[in-house]
Amino acid sequence: MTIIVNHVTSNNVHSGIFEDIFSYFSRYTEQYATHIPSEKPIVGAHIRHYHRPHLEERLIGPCVVTVHHDLNDPDSWLSLDAFIDRYKEADLVICLNTFQQKKLAECGIFNTCVIPHGYNDHLIDAARNLGRNIRNKFTVAVVSKRYARKVKGEAYLFELAKRLDSDNIEFLLVGDGRSEEGRVLRTLGFDVEVYERLPYPALIDAYRGVNALLMTSYFEGGPANIPEAAAMGVPILANPIGMVPDLIEHEKHGIYLEMDPHLDAIMLNELATPNNARYKTLFESSQHPSPNLITWQDSVSLNMKEHLKLLKGKQASINKVLELFA
Repeated sequence: MTIIVNHVTSNNVHSGIFEDIFSYFSRYTEQYATHIPSEKPIVGAHIRHYHRPHLEERLIGPCVVTVHHDLNDPDSWLSLDAFIDRYKEADLVICLNTFQQKKLAECGIFNTCVIPHGYNDHLIDAARNLGRNIRNKFTVAVVSKRYARKVKGEAYLFELAKRLDSDNIEFLLVGDGRSEEGRVLRTLGFDVEVYERLPYPALIDAYRGVNALLMTSYFEGGPANIPEAAAMGVPILANPIGMVPDLIEHEKHGIYLEMDPHLDAIMLNELATPNNARYKTLFESSQHPSPNLITWQDSVSLNMKEHLKLLKGKQASINKVLELFA
């Protein structure tokens, strides 16, 4: 028997990240499950997985929800109050990081588990086997979509850049809207490469020439760029929010930003100094990622284990599938 999982998006707003996630679910469970994304719940599904539960008046069980955003984000669209009743209603709430789990516990919600996003090991293993692409300058990557409300730390990035040494540092910017940052950084004297859209395999290959990923967001559920960069052995310079504390150990896999442009610029200029001992040590230790870093196949498997636990006892054939994960 095939398990039917209905991934409910609750509106028709396109999400590239959701498309990728649903693709991974289908790829890694094709022998025993069918995954059907839909705007509204469909009839006949064994379990429903809600991704925007705040847009539903009620959930249809058995069901799980995933927390895709930062629960401290002040945006009214993402207000915790809009989600809380649905989280309480769900059979299980899947968090991407322990910050989310702790926040929900403060709200009296304990039907939770933590399953982070993963990385594509097929692409990353192949890219790592090609070795490093050595560039002339210390290359800092910013990989994220630009938001008008500057939630990704755009203002901080500009203040930081004013204090950085353009003789030693260059930027790689990837994401919708990042041409604006590219324009400003060039006026400050930096060499900049900008790709508003870059195919995923090309992005993974680009990490071969990156010295550090810079993550300056003030609010994050993920972010999705952390697992792939960490798996490529790229040191992460990040605000310690979202998945960062779970996946990145300070001074081992990266450095936690102070989010003070002056202090962080001193640190980054030091790392970018040719033959810097601190960076050499950081890069070497980054080649051995955290055990919390998992592949997309692992992430999907852990999600499916939770789905099947909810279905256990419903049907004998489903129990047989569950035995595969024992």
